[in-house]
Parts: sequence; C-alpha cells; structure tokens
Amino acid sequence: MAKQRCKESSLDSFYGHFLYQQKVPEDHFLRKLDEEIEWSRLVKRLLGYYRGKGETGQAPYSPALILKMLLLSYLYNISERQVEMLASVIKAPADPAHAPAGD
Repeated sequence: MAKQRCKESSLDSFYGHFLYQQKVPEDHFLRKLDEEIEWSRLVKRLLGYYRGKGETGQAPYSPALILKMLLLSYLYNISERQVEMLASVIKAPADPAHAPAGD
C-alpha cells in the first residue's frame, strides 16, 4: 500500500513558517483556531475520499489547506479568489467580526 501524500505548500518551507511567525501575532484568532483543530487528523480522513486516496496519481492539495482557505473566506466574508490573492500577505484583523465586508 502506497503512502498518502499531498502537494507541499510554501508554509511547509522554512521561509513560509518563518514569515507566518513574523506576520501573525501570537494572540491572533487564527493561531488560536489552529491550536484547537487537529488538521492532520482531518487530512488523513478526507484523503480517503479522493480518487486514488492520495496514494496514486498526482499529489493532491492538502484537504487541510483547502478547508483553511474556505474557512478564511467564510470568516472574513471574501471570495475564494481574494483569499488566494491575500494568502501571501497574511494581514488580517484579529477578530473576524471586525473584518471589512467583501465585494
């Protein structure tokens, strides 16, 4: 049986993690949420629903990454495209209730 795998994201690299640590304050809502949700457990469960189960074919994007982007879109009332464009900036209000309304 092959090992399940996902595409690596820039956050998996040293610079991605370093920039995340520098840009997102310690008391930020998203950091607290990240501590509460066991993303790796979700990845293992959700990859079972992928064709090839993440074992064969091209490596899929991590289900955790997709869920995080959808969650950001919902919390900050912005489109998925806007989340994608802003993902490299990592500058968000500390509380989603105070986020500016999306287009």
